Amino acid sequence: MSNQDCPHGLTLTTCSLCKAKGSPTVFYSAGGQKYHFDIKCRTFEEGRQKVRDEGGVNAPIQSGPEYLVKMERDRCRNCGS
Repeated sequence: MSNQDCPHGLTLTTCSLCKAKGSPTVFYSAGGQKYHFDIKCRTFEEGRQKVRDEGGVNAPIQSGPEYLVKMERDRCRNCGS
């Protein structure tokens, strides 16, 4: 999903459902399955460290409103409880 598209087939600036106020910004990376409220979440960093330890390269950290990100990922149990 691009930052310009909403799950309703419109853009974020034209969709009244996606203009919802108060949705917190959350963080994630392309390689992960969870989203995080804290960019410095211990669990988030441990996952990224595991990728590096195995010789991989971390995907860039991305951010977005929770109401959109939660459609594709689960909430982190550590920082999202």
